[in-house]
Amino acid sequence: MYIIEFSKLAEKKFNKLDKSIKKRIINKLKKIRKSNKPRHFLEPLKGVTARKLRVGDYRLIVDVDDEKKNCFL
Repeated sequence: MYIIEFSKLAEKKFNKLDKSIKKRIINKLKKIRKSNKPRHFLEPLKGVTARKLRVGDYRLIVDVDDEKKNCFL
């Protein structure tokens, strides 16, 4: 199981979102957390190792560390 960690900026912006979108984001992150292959849910970004996760009109930038089993937002 992967650990989901928010950067301070991501956490600050997340806390300002409407409850309904927060719930949708949390549900997507739970799926990623439980998966053995979190990259299955994420689309690659060009030129960087980070990936994106689309939730409605929002795009989350996620960096996956397989060795530590962490996903950083």
